[in-house]
Amino acid sequence: MLAINKELLNMEKLGVWSIENRKTNDYPIMTTWVFKVKRNHNDEVIEHKAQLCAQGFHEIKGLDYLSTFSPTGKISSLMVLISHAAAHDFQFHQMDVKSAFLNAPLNKDLTLKIRDGINKDPKTKVLRLHKTIYGLKQAPLAWYNYLSNWLKTTGFIAAVL
Repeated sequence: MLAINKELLNMEKLGVWSIENRKTNDYPIMTTWVFKVKRNHNDEVIEHKAQLCAQGFHEIKGLDYLSTFSPTGKISSLMVLISHAAAHDFQFHQMDVKSAFLNAPLNKDLTLKIRDGINKDPKTKVLRLHKTIYGLKQAPLAWYNYLSNWLKTTGFIAAVL
């Protein structure tokens, strides 16, 4: 239950959704909890994690989302980049964005069915999404657009091949 509360507090802090009255034209997407046990190098449990995920297979193309394509890098491109950095003695860094999809704005009016852990009546209330969550078909594209725009505003330039 602690892991669920932590996830819900994180979603609240990031402004992922708001609890609103259900409208007659709302078709809330079902959700599910995904649980994971995080272990250290000695296989000792260090954390229990919970992630609220949309059941994106309930989404309807053209109604709930338009596009899902999100570019991904090729492993060969990464290897060239690492080789180039090593050959020129450049520093190479990686990073992880905590709750990445929960930061990307959602450009569609979508609602989720209220799940366990949220003390509201699921018959009259819904979670109206303001940002994407894991499981939505459009979440990877929304995250890519959000990150790409942020990188451009900080001075990065996309390479044209």
